Amino acid sequence: MTLERDDDACRRFSLPEFKRFGSFPDRFIFAGQFDEGIREIGNCVPPLFMRAIAKHICCRIIAIVINEQIAEKSCELPHLRERDF
Repeated sequence: MTLERDDDACRRFSLPEFKRFGSFPDRFIFAGQFDEGIREIGNCVPPLFMRAIAKHICCRIIAIVINEQIAEKSCELPHLRERDF
């Protein structure tokens, strides 16, 4: 990918710019040369997107567990004592 400048010249985006596009923190290090880093970024799930997916999955799991607990409680029989017969 290239970026056009005001003087009609073009330049390639730098690896730090690509990292920002992919929502990777600045301190995140990609191993290898420029092309390898670009390939790694391109093959990754962006961290902020993965965080949103994980949050959604956690919320769904919690909702399922809570609903199961509510269902179990509503199906429980009250404790009966011998004198209740």
